[in-house]
Amino acid sequence: MPGVTISARSDSCSALARSSGEPLYGTAPTSRAWLLMEQPGSWAADPMASGWSLGGVAEELTAISKRLGFRTLLLRRSAARTPQDTRLCFLVRSAPSGTWIRHLEIQSPGELLNLDFSVLAYDEPPDVGSECQPVYCVCTHGRRDPCCAEYGRRLMRRLNEIDDPSIQECVWESSHQGGHRFAANLACFPHGVFYGRVKPEEVEELLAAHAKGVISLSHYRGRSAFSRAAQAADHFLRSRLGVRGLDDLQLAGEEVVGSNVVEVAFAGMEGSRHRVEVRLSEGPLRRESCNKDKLTPVTDYEMRYLNG
Repeated sequence: MPGVTISARSDSCSALARSSGEPLYGTAPTSRAWLLMEQPGSWAADPMASGWSLGGVAEELTAISKRLGFRTLLLRRSAARTPQDTRLCFLVRSAPSGTWIRHLEIQSPGELLNLDFSVLAYDEPPDVGSECQPVYCVCTHGRRDPCCAEYGRRLMRRLNEIDDPSIQECVWESSHQGGHRFAANLACFPHGVFYGRVKPEEVEELLAAHAKGVISLSHYRGRSAFSRAAQAADHFLRSRLGVRGLDDLQLAGEEVVGSNVVEVAFAGMEGSRHRVEVRLSEGPLRRESCNKDKLTPVTDYEMRYLNG
């Protein structure tokens, strides 16, 4: 929001989550497919419900995404940047069995309605657009929550100061990712890895490690291709085994074995197999957002290693 200063208060949703020690794991949004679309300028609190911010196609795009099971994020270089003649969009599949990203240029959002989004269901990259570098998205959606404006924009200012064209090319501001209380939030595509509570002084090292396939476990919210229970189990197992490589663990299966109990299986390095029992329960009540007074319970994960 140009000309408007938004500051997160000491009693903001993110400050309360940090002070209470609320864990990051098991909090990433869940989706195996994404549409990332450049949309310059200011965004409404719910841009997909306000046609004016997407040239009148938001409702149709929302219906398509619900039917085909992908999520949409809006991107911009900055809220104040002058719109260009063309805009970029990215089709992303974040499934471990098939991870890819394709880059397209369009003249207007309406052109997206002519795309065959069913390609997002397939592990093989489509013959659409072109290959491109990873995309890193920092949530700065201030109209959705002031914490994202405060912490996300701090992170973007630091990223814009880094004298590295490869980073400048890949980094974008994004609309609401989910999890205001974990700001600053950073999403890494195509793998769909989400990080939270990223500080400006940490982000360059975090991105350098991620580019090498190494996860920053202290900021790791989870991988979007996994369920929330599997995200928690993945974090737990990585902590136990001391593994940080993105491909060091492969999700091998997930089964509900009791009331609020899930058993998650992983394949590890050198043919190892691991199972984690995850018991879900309701934890303390928290505000999900500074803009909502409603309290919802945090999900607590109790985890037990079943075999080694």
